[in-house]
Amino acid sequence: MDATAQASADTLVQGPAWSAGFPGPGDKCDGCGYPLRGLVLSADCPECGRAVARSNPAARRGWAWQRRPSPGSFFATAWSLVTGPRRAAETVRVEGSLGPAMLFAVVSLTGVWAAASVAGWSAVAVVDRAMGAGGSAEWLAPAVAGVVMAHLGAAMALIEAGGLTFLGGRRGWTLRFAGNLRLCAYATIGWLPGAVVMSSAVLGAWAWYDAATPAQYQAVVGRLPAWLNLPAVVAVAGLILLMVCSLGFEVIAARLAQACRFARRGRVDQSEGSGPGGGGLERFESGSPDA
Repeated sequence: MDATAQASADTLVQGPAWSAGFPGPGDKCDGCGYPLRGLVLSADCPECGRAVARSNPAARRGWAWQRRPSPGSFFATAWSLVTGPRRAAETVRVEGSLGPAMLFAVVSLTGVWAAASVAGWSAVAVVDRAMGAGGSAEWLAPAVAGVVMAHLGAAMALIEAGGLTFLGGRRGWTLRFAGNLRLCAYATIGWLPGAVVMSSAVLGAWAWYDAATPAQYQAVVGRLPAWLNLPAVVAVAGLILLMVCSLGFEVIAARLAQACRFARRGRVDQSEGSGPGGGGLERFESGSPDA
């Protein structure tokens, strides 16, 4: 057993109350989903070799933001998510109140709004100067674009959480919607660079269209094949841009969910004829408020 696992076993008594009796009925290996009932903390998973103690909820001490929200803990948590989401998933608390995760998402998406607004304004100013439009770019359109980018991030978190819950239900994962929503809320930090790029690209294109003379417009559009539908091209380009720009969020959310898919504690319902050898109907129910 490695040092991390030994430390987890040694500090079991300091873990949350709902980690008592681990491993118990319904508890699974975080790495592969193997049922851990009957094993001891010092053992290794027979299926994947992961130390049993590493699947103990007491080993998940929580990210800095989960332990104490503050400006410093926000940047520490964001940095760990951006640089190594799979490694960060080893210590995240997947159960309990959703409050810290929602607050993290609010702060993150506020940053998205501010960064996307500034980036959009800068793109408009640069294009206006290049086109000889002169003057300074207005703030209204970039600010609205920033709001749209922030709401897009929130919508993606909800949609991604629903998709992960549906996928996990078909694959036997124990993490439910609340747990997936928690992970996706933290993953919104990955939308920041994409929102900046998308806001700059969209508003830059809009500024060019607004400032271009008919001759300049025809010089660009006239090169397109006659059979090509311009609105369709714009729509497809926008969709591709959204997909590319959302990769940061998608990668972080997917890696967190993959690493935590069996991290939610459960129990086996013994009410339907289960004996010493098992055989009961397996149901996963949270031992904490995260249902």
